Amino acid sequence: MKAFDIVELLSISIPIIRPKETKLIIVTGAIAVGKTTFAQDLLDHLINQGYHATLRVEVTRTLESELRLYQDDSRKYAFFFQYAMIQAYYNEMKEIKKLKNYDYIILDRTHLDTIPFTNVMIPDEDGEVLMLLGDKLSKINFPFDVAKVIYLKPSRDKMLERYRIRELDECVKDGCVDVGYDDDYLIAIYNQYDLCMELMVRKKLHKMEIITRENLLIGDCDYNGVQFHFLPIDVDESTLYETGDYVLRLHGILTNGRKMRIDVYGIKLFFDILIDGVDVDEMLSEIECESHEVIQAKPINLFCKNTKEFVRFYFKNGGIRSKQLKMVKDRYATYSNDLTFGIFESQ
Repeated sequence: MKAFDIVELLSISIPIIRPKETKLIIVTGAIAVGKTTFAQDLLDHLINQGYHATLRVEVTRTLESELRLYQDDSRKYAFFFQYAMIQAYYNEMKEIKKLKNYDYIILDRTHLDTIPFTNVMIPDEDGEVLMLLGDKLSKINFPFDVAKVIYLKPSRDKMLERYRIRELDECVKDGCVDVGYDDDYLIAIYNQYDLCMELMVRKKLHKMEIITRENLLIGDCDYNGVQFHFLPIDVDESTLYETGDYVLRLHGILTNGRKMRIDVYGIKLFFDILIDGVDVDEMLSEIECESHEVIQAKPINLFCKNTKEFVRFYFKNGGIRSKQLKMVKDRYATYSNDLTFGIFESQ
């Protein structure tokens, strides 16, 4: 299934022949990719063409209290929310089956969209929980044939921008303080949709089983002594939603054309601060880090004949590191190879 940019997709004329029986059109994609907007535009297009069509409300919008619980404590209520979602989709399919005399019924997500969310929200160690959700999910059938699955995928940056604008508008309207999910969670969901989509389309939709990370990737293996050719195409830095740890993801292909993702764990994120006329005790009290050490090294940029003394601060993930770096970069001589803040300094 080709992933279209939302602007490109909206410009496509979708040729649909009036069906003899009711057909489903599924619009799917991660958070803030434009599903609901596109689905409404598609509905207007079909009606203007003379079709009898309707658009179902996204099921998540019917579970406001459950969603609030999940947003307050995502780890505690992950299973509860996913179970409630699957049950709500089960009831939704029963309601859709009652609809008569429609050419097309547009679904803004389906029960299959719980799969990427489950993969992010529930760790692999909870095998019994995954099996329970998978068993419940397998009992849901589409009441009509699926005519088309439309997968929306803008760029990652565009998705994050859309989400921030949407949340800001809702907060201004409702007078709220929180701004929803953090970027790490949104990116994790975005990446999972890409991993799941090919299998979701390839399989028969009404017999879809829950897809775990092990189904999608070459599993955890000891590759010592085993050589394989891997061409990295893209790199992204992320945070494991379950633990908060940093992970570097390499996306690429093998020689047989198979997609592969390699996750690199255990990378220590750090930045250095020069010890030169600095109150070290005060500096240490200001910076929240996993650990720190005093090192003798040459500055990371430009030529320096002699080594200098630095404090090296280590962090759990990139978000924490960036926050601390922003806080101290104007008051201390920071040294880093991070281009985000343009901090290539040398003394």
